[in-house]
Amino acid sequence: MKVYQIIEICLLVVWLTVPFVYRRHNNFYFFLFLGLIDILAKILWNGLSISSLYAWLPFHYLMLIGFNRDYFFKNIKLKLLGLVPILIINPFLSYFTIKSFVLVFHLIFIILFVRLFASQLIKNNSLSGYYILMIIYESIFIIRLLASLREVRIGMEISYLGSFIQIFIGILLIIIQLWKNKSDVITAQ
Repeated sequence: MKVYQIIEICLLVVWLTVPFVYRRHNNFYFFLFLGLIDILAKILWNGLSISSLYAWLPFHYLMLIGFNRDYFFKNIKLKLLGLVPILIINPFLSYFTIKSFVLVFHLIFIILFVRLFASQLIKNNSLSGYYILMIIYESIFIIRLLASLREVRIGMEISYLGSFIQIFIGILLIIIQLWKNKSDVITAQ
């Protein structure tokens, strides 16, 4: 097995685990769609020889509407109806266009996480490790995407390093939430 395959498997396992650990969290659906996008991409590419890019736009749209658990179910039919045009035009979009739209989605995600981080910092006068990790995660994703869009000569190295850091961030997120769940149980007793 090659190094990139090991990195891909670790990335899949970690980011498929995160939604289960964060199932009661406000960002559950964001994590669910984030974890599912990679596994669906693998199925499309390895099983059907279809480019994984076709999964990117619909799942990033779902990640955006699923960013807040409470918001996700408000007008869900209308939001899912918004998925129809994406599914229709997606096969006709170029690689560059799809990645550009995904870049816009991740810029929105980083703005949302920064806003939540600042809100918690001002309101509670405390730093949130969760939001710091998510801001770093999104920043790395954006750097990887820009390297891919700009076809940087060391793009693969940036991608591997970014994937490795994202695996580490996923593991830290799991540890933070498990520790928080454990401390909540101890506090309740």
